Amino acid sequence: SKYVNIEIEGKPVITDFESMKEGLVGKPLSLHCNVKGSPKPLVRWMRWGSRVTSSQSMKVLSNGTLLIGSFSANEEGEFECHAQNSFGRTSKKVYVKSIEPPVISPVKVDPAIAGSRVLFTCTCNRGSSDDLTITWYKDGILANQIDGIEKQIGNRYTSNIFIEKVNAKHHGRYTCIARNRAGEMSRFQDFVVYEKALFKDEPKDTSVLYKHSTSLACLATGFPAPQIIWMKKSPDDFFEPIQLSNRVQQLNNGTLHITMTTGLDDGEYACKAFFDTKQPVFIPPKMSRTAH
Repeated sequence: SKYVNIEIEGKPVITDFESMKEGLVGKPLSLHCNVKGSPKPLVRWMRWGSRVTSSQSMKVLSNGTLLIGSFSANEEGEFECHAQNSFGRTSKKVYVKSIEPPVISPVKVDPAIAGSRVLFTCTCNRGSSDDLTITWYKDGILANQIDGIEKQIGNRYTSNIFIEKVNAKHHGRYTCIARNRAGEMSRFQDFVVYEKALFKDEPKDTSVLYKHSTSLACLATGFPAPQIIWMKKSPDDFFEPIQLSNRVQQLNNGTLHITMTTGLDDGEYACKAFFDTKQPVFIPPKMSRTAH
């Protein structure tokens, strides 16, 4: 037996052609143009009325596919496939919509004192919004699953989390992640909660023998660890910082230690706790304690 191939000549026909296509910014994109016809049609791609030629960014393959190595947002628009042979010509258009990964602005939150209100804002200022999601995490845990943290939707490009009364457990790293089908981006901010200083060991009135030693305790807790300053009331009835020396020393725990006491050491003393930060922190006057 013998087999004979019969090829029917005719004008080109474009099959299985997509009229809409999504291009992910920064990713390769293939536009297919399947053509039937005999003699074999010549396939060309057109863009803005001009023929697309192979270059570093675009390449027309032998099967008629247009390959874009890295799609960019400014390439959004119509592409047209033309097929032609001796029996005629035909063409079809595809519209390519660019899908851009999200870009979010930096998250900025100032340190806060325990008990105050705080609002975190994450804004996506670029990127496709069709399937955009914005998610907040605290130390790797979904923020809205943590007690006291409330998620608020600003608009389709913004997500907020709100804390009515911050406390020490809200201290940590907050991360905002914006995602769409083109990619994702994240930003983080380390959030510091200042806890007001509290005195655990207050100075007490004391008496000491001449040329003996004495210690005045002043232990305060808080975050960041409060600094301690010792002051003494002057003859003008003002408290002034004490001049430390080899004889008058302040220990690491805040205790004031005086050796070889003299009559000049007699008087009223006060210790003050404060935060050594750039953020102003109010320390109530009642936190100062005096000792005679």
